[in-house]
Amino acid sequence: MKKLFVFSLLLIFTGCGYHLVGTAPYEKTVSLSGKKVAVVTFANRVDEPGVESIFTRALTNELLNTGRIELTSEKNADYIITGDVVVYRKETMSVDEKGDVLTYRLTLGVNVRVKDRGGRVVARYDNLTDYEDYRVYRDIERTKDAEREAARKISESLSQMIASLLL
Repeated sequence: MKKLFVFSLLLIFTGCGYHLVGTAPYEKTVSLSGKKVAVVTFANRVDEPGVESIFTRALTNELLNTGRIELTSEKNADYIITGDVVVYRKETMSVDEKGDVLTYRLTLGVNVRVKDRGGRVVARYDNLTDYEDYRVYRDIERTKDAEREAARKISESLSQMIASLLL
């Protein structure tokens, strides 16, 4: 009876699309621990100005806060982290009875490359994405602030993922 119950639970969970949290689709291909690392401002491949700065700042802060690498200039670096912001998408998540938007979902995606001192790509992580929902306000500036805050939170989350892949 116990085996039937466990089997039923497994069937239900696997059929509903559940997966183990914390598993990443990428393998660690390089470890930057103890190395001198430069982070170059990511290229902006989307229509949202400034998002590359938000992301690059979050990644730099995350790597610095680990205490496991030394951030330095490109010319002194053992490794250089570069990349592109390739996804910036807003989707309507909820509307009121009049059809006015109440919440948006912001999705942000990046491609990351790690190059050695000679410029050879030693690690590549494409299409790392995350999302955050945010509220829409009557005041347009307040809504734009909420969108920027969502972009900052996503950038921090993606930066944590990248740091775990690289350290």
